[in-house]
Parts: sequence; C-alpha cells; structure tokens
Amino acid sequence: MQPIMPREIDLKDPYWYVVSDKNIDEFLARVEKEQGHLVFLAMSIPDYELMAYNMQELKRYINELKEVVVYYRKVTAPAKEEK
Repeated sequence: MQPIMPREIDLKDPYWYVVSDKNIDEFLARVEKEQGHLVFLAMSIPDYELMAYNMQELKRYINELKEVVVYYRKVTAPAKEEK
C-alpha cells in the first residue's frame, strides 16, 4: 500500500512594514486607523538573518524528506507486468 501524500501547503502572504524613526508617527496613525489596535513584534537584523537561515534549513529538510518518500513509494509500488 502506498502512503498518502499530504495536501499541498497553502501559505498566506503577510504584509511587512518597515518602520524607522522618520516614519513612526505616520505608521502609528495608519495602523491604529486601519486595525483599531496596535501590537509590535520586533526583530534585530541578526535575528532576521537567523530566521532566514532557519527557513532554508526547513526547505532543505522537506526536500530531503520528499526524496525519502519518493524512494519508498517506488520500493513499495506493485510490480508492473511486462508484456
């Protein structure tokens, strides 16, 4: 019996704001007007680079895992009859 492949990933695009000391007041007014409330999530440049590295590691792992699944599908597939 062949393993069932998972459904495809359905990722959504987040919106990124670039905020500096020059546009902070405009940003605060815009977000409060559009969203009604304000929450900050902050990240340093080195941590952003670390997040990018982690995403590449996940991509590598998923690709390698996919190769393992393809191999086992081939190995466990019923033999095809030759004519």
